[in-house]
Amino acid sequence: MAKIMLNDLLRFDTAEVSNVRVKFNIYNGYDDPLDLYKMNPDEVKEYYEENPPEEGETFAVSILNPTSGKEVETLKGGSFKTKKGSGEELYPGKEKKHLGPTLALDVKLPTIKDGEGNTGLGGLATLDDLVLPNGKISNIGIGIDTSKLSDELKREYKEYTVEEYVEKFCEDGTSVPSDLSKFNMYKTKMQVNIWVYTSLGNFVDYFSFGQEMNDPEYTNDAGKLKMFFEMKPDKDGFVKADNGKLYATGAYLYKVEATIRSTLRCTILDEAVLHDKPNAKRKGDKIKSDDELLKPFGYKRPKTK
Repeated sequence: MAKIMLNDLLRFDTAEVSNVRVKFNIYNGYDDPLDLYKMNPDEVKEYYEENPPEEGETFAVSILNPTSGKEVETLKGGSFKTKKGSGEELYPGKEKKHLGPTLALDVKLPTIKDGEGNTGLGGLATLDDLVLPNGKISNIGIGIDTSKLSDELKREYKEYTVEEYVEKFCEDGTSVPSDLSKFNMYKTKMQVNIWVYTSLGNFVDYFSFGQEMNDPEYTNDAGKLKMFFEMKPDKDGFVKADNGKLYATGAYLYKVEATIRSTLRCTILDEAVLHDKPNAKRKGDKIKSDDELLKPFGYKRPKTK
């Protein structure tokens, strides 16, 4: 069988080919690229009849629960600035994940390594990660064969009850939670700034928001959180820029700057802390990471009847 070439489908003539640029939307494992390009005003209207958008709303932020597979709205913004979202499932009962152009972000959060340097505990760093099978917390960390300790470490070895550990090594005023797996060891917040440009580099829009990331339920076993930024269409299915102008059909580009700040709530006991080494992780320590990315997307303005 003869190969089918791209131009067999597109049918550009010889004079046009040199001026043609083809953009492919790559599947991100979650959203169908065709869905991200097309807008169905009937679908938007149908959904908004029972779930009307807030007046002036232009975007929403949601986080995926990896266990249930459902997204929860955490923030929304627009002419009323940014505020807390509904905290409920995004678009319940709908098969399609999003109504407007959507940017997916994978965020790596702090985890805890065992005494051998392996990150094998899974998920966001929580207090239960430190607890031994006997219910206590060791001063040299977890995952260590105590029978192989040096004589010096054997003399220094000590175990604390959870209550003793929290009182001695956590922030003042910290109380022992009933479920240790819900107590995150770091307080983390992500600041996100998003610029939207046309494919020719013309500025279109700007968004900014801060998202706290402290709920272990929304972090997978690899310590990653999946967050979505969606540009919300109005009740007629149109996406508008901050200045009120409608987005035109075409190719666009997200420019994203993200900064993550994490503050350790409790000292993570290990040999580094015991011997006051520079790499010791103590309460109040801060982790900062910055990242930038460019991500293209396509938008097709819906046709009105």
